[in-house]
Amino acid sequence: MSYFIGSFTNILQNGINTTNDTAQAWDQTWTNLFAGGNISGATIFGSMVQLGELFAVVAVIIAGLLTFKDMNNHKAPQFNIVIWPLIAMTMFAADGALLAQTVLGLRGIINQISDQVATSVVAGVQLDEALKNLGGQVMLQQTVEDAYRGCLSMTGAARADCLQKAADYGNELANSFGNVFGAAQWIGDIIDSFRNASNAVQNGTGGALIGLFSPIWEPILYAILFALMKAYQNMLEAVMILIGLTAPLALGGSLIGFGTPAFIGWLSGFFSFGLAKIFFNLLIGLAASVATNAGLNDPAWFALFVGICAPIISFAMASGSGFVIWGAMTSMAASATTGAASMITKKA
Repeated sequence: MSYFIGSFTNILQNGINTTNDTAQAWDQTWTNLFAGGNISGATIFGSMVQLGELFAVVAVIIAGLLTFKDMNNHKAPQFNIVIWPLIAMTMFAADGALLAQTVLGLRGIINQISDQVATSVVAGVQLDEALKNLGGQVMLQQTVEDAYRGCLSMTGAARADCLQKAADYGNELANSFGNVFGAAQWIGDIIDSFRNASNAVQNGTGGALIGLFSPIWEPILYAILFALMKAYQNMLEAVMILIGLTAPLALGGSLIGFGTPAFIGWLSGFFSFGLAKIFFNLLIGLAASVATNAGLNDPAWFALFVGICAPIISFAMASGSGFVIWGAMTSMAASATTGAASMITKKA
């Protein structure tokens, strides 16, 4: 028994994850792909950089010819034809090392905001702690149920002995969960409810325990829904990596048209999935806060919310926000280019 309790404590310490843990699990993959020490053509990102550089070289040659033509015609060179290729070539220098660091920096900004959201306090409850405690409640409830469930089919001295062992096991669980979650009230509430019902059974109220048990299929449903939650979090990280790997193509493609819309479109796509991550953390944090304040009498709604509703809502909201970001950034880039071109023309 003591060995099992120790192992279960380790599972709790390592397995009750906040929403940040998924990002940390992917950190090494991001580092290997974008900043493994040597960005070269032998790496995936290096291969993308080589393809983007082909676009860039062609665009710079064309830009040089157009600039030479404008100078011969006594015209000031167009600002975006001269400056944007220079910026792009700087990003491509050293096998795209600066571009790779830019992608990692953008991810770092998204993760920082996501962390701030996850650790925010709403209605006096810290969101990531609320999520952790709800996970602990579900685990403790199901574990105590398993300990007592086998006693229902017994009678007489065998049932009394089974209930006593289950009560002792409950005390050990309370200590183990207390080491992980601190002096949380829900630990005592769950243990006491089963102990009091067990005493009632001993005194002749045979059905007192039955009302405390959830359906046998419920833990399976919870496992599936929480697995969907983790799958969605990992999917966001994987998609953001794919978008990050296309950065050289977006940068090189923006040079073909001598403008920034292609690269800005890439930025908006990257930030859209970053927003999905932030919105998702906020949604499950708020749900955990509500469940904590109200008391988790029925955890099924929370599992359904984090496994299905939150991914759908966060993705839909981020998709809409992406179009808004793209429009805003395109307008800003156009305004900046127009203003700079006007200043150069006036000086000329």
